[in-house]
Order: sequence, then structure tokens, then C-alpha cells
Amino acid sequence: MAYLFPALSFAGAAVYESIQMADTVGLFQIESRAQMSALPRTKPKCFADLSMQDEHELETSTPLLPMTTEERLVADFGGTGLTIGPHLMSYHRADMNRAGVTPAADLRRKPDGIYARIAGVVIARQRPGTASGFVFLGLEDETGISNAIINPHLYERNRVAVTRGKILQVEGTLQNQDGVINVRASAVHVLALSDVEMRSHDFH
Repeated sequence: MAYLFPALSFAGAAVYESIQMADTVGLFQIESRAQMSALPRTKPKCFADLSMQDEHELETSTPLLPMTTEERLVADFGGTGLTIGPHLMSYHRADMNRAGVTPAADLRRKPDGIYARIAGVVIARQRPGTASGFVFLGLEDETGISNAIINPHLYERNRVAVTRGKILQVEGTLQNQDGVINVRASAVHVLALSDVEMRSHDFH
């Protein structure tokens, strides 16, 4: 069951029905597998029920290790389609910096025409019928959203990456004119950074 986070009410019955199935662990940062496994049994009906759970019982009755960062991200995205913890790309920023990837928020300070490299979670793919085969990608990192333009020839050579890749690195010529910022791609690569199942808005 997926909800838009800004629309959630922590007093809403539907939220706790989902939590009782251990389906929205990110909402209250239920971070250990012990706590997750107890939710269907304890069936919390309000925030107080969550905060009053017996920690000793949880840790002794279910001797499981705390969730790793990757496990928490998989659980968050799998249950709600989002996480209120750090963005996935933030865990890889050091590697991205070493690879010469520019954060989305920094693109506005880069001059028009330079060669740029961007990367992020694909949140949108658009291929308008009036765009002569061009594909437009929206990539999200922890600083914001960057946009890439894939020409028809590059799309045909990288069709699987462009249409199915969850996390992409795109490089090409930066267009920064009158506040409109895009990267006209000359190369696109899939980044195997996580097993998280992201949901993107594709070809709408």
C-alpha cells in the first residue's frame, strides 16, 4: 500500500493497518527486523502503541540483527515508494565525486557548453510523439533533480538502459540557458548501486 507522504495523517487508521502488516516501515523509522516481525502480532493502532512496545521483549523474542542501510531502503521503497531517511544517492556521494559526477544543485553554477556528468534515480521518462524520437529523463539525487535529453540514435543503442535502468549516469554537453538546464547526452550507463525497487513515471 503506497501513500504520498505529505498527505499522510499519523492518526489515520489506514496508516496503522499498513504498519500492522509491516508494510510502511519508513514512516516511523522502524529500523530493525525484530521490530518489523513483531508488528503483525502487536498490531499498533496509534503512535503511542509504537512507542510503548516492550523493547526487551522485541530483542529477546526475535534475536535478529538491526537492518542494514540497504535493507531499510528496500523495505521503505517496497512499502511506501519513498523514504524519509537520507536519499539513496547520498550514500554514494563520495564515489560520485571521485567519478566527476556533478550534483543536481550545482549544475546551475556551471557554464553553458561544458561536458558534464550527472547521475541519479530515474523519476521520469518522457518520449513525446512530437519530439522526433527524443527521450527526456529526470534524475533525482539528494540535492535535487537534473534533466537529460537522449537523442534517437543514443536511445536505440542504449534502449534497455534508458527504458529499464533504475539508477543512471548520463554524460554529455550541458545546456544552461535562461535558467533552463539540461544535459544533451552522449553516453548513458546503468549504476548498480542498490536493489531498491523505484517507481518512475514513464512515457507520459
